[in-house]
Amino acid sequence: MRTTTYNHKYLSPLLKKEMVGIDLTLGGGNDTVFLAEKIRRVYAFDIQPAAILETKTRAGDLQNIIYINASHALLKEYVKERVDIVMFNSGYYPHGDHNLTTDPASSLTALQAAYDLLKDGGYLSVVLYRGHKGGLTEANLLTEWILGDHFIIDKYFSYTCITEPISYIIRK
Repeated sequence: MRTTTYNHKYLSPLLKKEMVGIDLTLGGGNDTVFLAEKIRRVYAFDIQPAAILETKTRAGDLQNIIYINASHALLKEYVKERVDIVMFNSGYYPHGDHNLTTDPASSLTALQAAYDLLKDGGYLSVVLYRGHKGGLTEANLLTEWILGDHFIIDKYFSYTCITEPISYIIRK
């Protein structure tokens, strides 16, 4: 089972129609569409216009997605309300430039801002792909942040292979 599928399966029963969420790394739109089908509003960030276009096609008639063509590190400039769920996947847009990846510093900034915006009882899903250039460094930094801040980790999943993803679902 893919890591994102595992997270969707875990999170699905926790989602309610009145909730608001954020997809910090739009990519191919899997998390955005998953959330948009279940909750009231989704803010979706990506720096690549092609990722937004692909997701708009995938989302079809869904009208509850706010697309933001900007870095997730600018989250607080665009989202002014408290949210119930945030999803983040490190790495790159699968159908785009694989040399353009998430960056440890901007990802940490985005995750800290996202956690600040989470309502009490909200969820932060973090999938760290270690196989891309810089992925292991980013995964190590973000794992250190997650484990060092004494978050409530509801679920943790990791493959034994160093190039495979790590997944954390954190509850506030």
